[in-house]
Amino acid sequence: MDNNNAEDIVNDFAVYFASQIDIISKLQTVTQPRQTNFYKKILFATILDSMSRTVFPNKGNRDRFVEFLKKFSAWKEGNHISLPHLVQLLKKAPDPSFEKLRRYANLQIDKWGSSEIILLNRDPSFEEIRKLWPSNNEHRFALGKVELESLQHWHLAYTYRNGLVHEFRTPGRGPEIREEGLPYYISVIVDNQDTEIDKCAQTWELIYTHTFFQNLCTSVLENLTQYLKANRINPFSFYELGTYWISDLN
Repeated sequence: MDNNNAEDIVNDFAVYFASQIDIISKLQTVTQPRQTNFYKKILFATILDSMSRTVFPNKGNRDRFVEFLKKFSAWKEGNHISLPHLVQLLKKAPDPSFEKLRRYANLQIDKWGSSEIILLNRDPSFEEIRKLWPSNNEHRFALGKVELESLQHWHLAYTYRNGLVHEFRTPGRGPEIREEGLPYYISVIVDNQDTEIDKCAQTWELIYTHTFFQNLCTSVLENLTQYLKANRINPFSFYELGTYWISDLN
C-alpha cells in the first residue's frame, strides 16, 4: 500500500469515527439526562473497543483494551493506583506483609476531606505503591486474583467498560454530578443493609464521567490516526467486512 493510498484510507477511518463521536456527544433528552449520559458511556466504550482492534487484533479483550489506552490515550492518571480501592483491598488482606503499605494508604486517604471532590491526580502513582508492595512472588496477589496492576485506572477503566457493556450498569454507587471531563471521587454515605456493623458507612465513589469517555475517544482517535498513517496500516483490514456474517464465507 503506497503512502498516498494509506493516508486516504486512514482519513476515511478517522472521519467515520470522528463523526460517530460527534453524534453520540450530541444525544439529548429532556426527561432523564443522567440516563442519557449512561447510554453515551456505553457507546463511547464500544468505540474504544472497536478502534483497539486495529493495533492489537491478537490480544485478549482486557489486554487489548488496557494496552490500547496506555499507548494512545495520553491519560497520565491511567498509571495511578486508585487509593480507595487500595485501602479496601488491604482491609480484606490482613497479612502482616502489607502492614507498611496499609499504614501508608490509610494515612494518605485520611487527608481527603469528605466535602471535597477529589481528582485522580491525588491518587498515588503505580511506582510509588510498588515500592511498598511485598516483593516476593507469594504476595503478588493480595486477595483472590487481585494484584497491584488491577488497581491501576487503566485496568479499572476496563472493569468499568465491562459493567457498561455486559451488565448494563455503571460500577459503584456514586452519581455523576459534574459535567467536566475529568474523573473524580466523591464521598457518599451508604446504607449497608446486610450487616449490623457500620450500617451507615462512608465510601469514596469513583466516577468516570461521560465527557471523560468522549475526550478519551477523541484523543485516542487523533493519536491512532497518526500512528496508522506513519506505519501505513490499513485499519479496515482488521474488521470482518462483507455480505456474510460468518467470516469464512466472505
